[in-house]
Order: sequence, then structure tokens, then C-alpha cells
Amino acid sequence: MGGPQFDRNFGGYRVFCGDLGSRTNKFELEKEFDSFGPLVDCWVARNPPGFAFIVYKHAEDAERAVEELDGRTICGRRVRVEHARPTGNKKGASFGRGYLRQRSPGYR
Repeated sequence: MGGPQFDRNFGGYRVFCGDLGSRTNKFELEKEFDSFGPLVDCWVARNPPGFAFIVYKHAEDAERAVEELDGRTICGRRVRVEHARPTGNKKGASFGRGYLRQRSPGYR
């Protein structure tokens, strides 16, 4: 797995956090992750739930968070924490876990 990569769309270094419980919220995650350095953003998925992206201002903070939090228990669940990687979407999508949500043809 590669190291942290700067994401211009978010102005920082994105970290993926997976295997979260469906009731995990942004404030709980910020509390766990901000001890490693200043956060730029924290986004928690709701549909489907179970993952989040945390953006650090500095690469070394993102690196430490990945090293120290991967496999730890957060909000009652053992989580995966890794550097976010490019999705491969050529329409300007930033970094993700390789997950692209498809919408049904009739969606507005």
C-alpha cells in the first residue's frame, strides 16, 4: 500500500476508515483522529454506512494515523484504516477506496 497522497480537491491527505458501525458519527471519528494532527475534513458515509474519509493537513499526520489506528477498536468496532487511493474515475473524482456509487437511470 502506498503512502499518503495529496488531494488537491480537499487540500490535504485523505485516509480511508472502513468497517465502521452504522451509528458511527462524524464527531466520534474526529475525536479519535484529531489526536494525530489538524484535520481538514471528516466525512462519514450514510448510504451505505460503514466507512469514512478523514483529511489531514499534513502527510506525516495521515501516516501516523494509519499506522496507529489500523486494527484498533473505534466506536465499538475493529476498523481498517489505510491511505485513500485514486478511484480511477476520469471525471475529476478525487481519492477514494475504489468505490463508485451507481445511480438508477430514472434518478434525478
